Amino acid sequence: MDALAQVIDRAGSDVHLVGHSFGAHVGLAMCLRGEKRIRSLFLAEPPTPSLLEASGDHEAYSEFRKTSGALVAEFRRGNTLAAEVVIDFYGGKGTFASWPERLRHFVAQTTPTLILDWESAYGSNISPEMLARLDQPLTVLIGRRSHPSVRLVGAILCRNVRDATLVEMEDAAHFMIGTHPGAVAGCIQDHLHLVERAADGKAAPATPFA
Repeated sequence: MDALAQVIDRAGSDVHLVGHSFGAHVGLAMCLRGEKRIRSLFLAEPPTPSLLEASGDHEAYSEFRKTSGALVAEFRRGNTLAAEVVIDFYGGKGTFASWPERLRHFVAQTTPTLILDWESAYGSNISPEMLARLDQPLTVLIGRRSHPSVRLVGAILCRNVRDATLVEMEDAAHFMIGTHPGAVAGCIQDHLHLVERAADGKAAPATPFA
């Protein structure tokens, strides 16, 4: 989050923060830490399992734990393609195998970072009570074909944030920024227009930042 704060410093103004997956989780955590320079949030499927646990959705939370546990176990056994279990959790069975070899190689090489990301997400301790204190307008984008546990995170976010909108993308799963880039861009544009119209000229325009 310190790195993100430095980038916002360089923007020189308030920002609209756009994040996908773990980037969306980091953006949410940044706002909850009290970063007031974020004018609004657009979050595409943030993996925030601690929110499921705090909300009492233990079955959905266990799906995250089971997946990350399998990732760590396979990696420790020396499976260079251990990340497949996570990619298929998010995108559906066969997603990892369908990716180009170059992309699969990159994911395999960065598996240690992926494991650290999961550990960080579990340690965030985000609760519905914390979400109720968010002042920023929020749009959460989920895919209709995404894993139910991931979709549930989005629903809980919008249920507990004061100014929140849930958008569902038909025929899309977690990796929608690659499979449906134009549609995602359109959703971001709609979010920005909505937020700026609501401001009604009362504040200086913010800088879109992803």
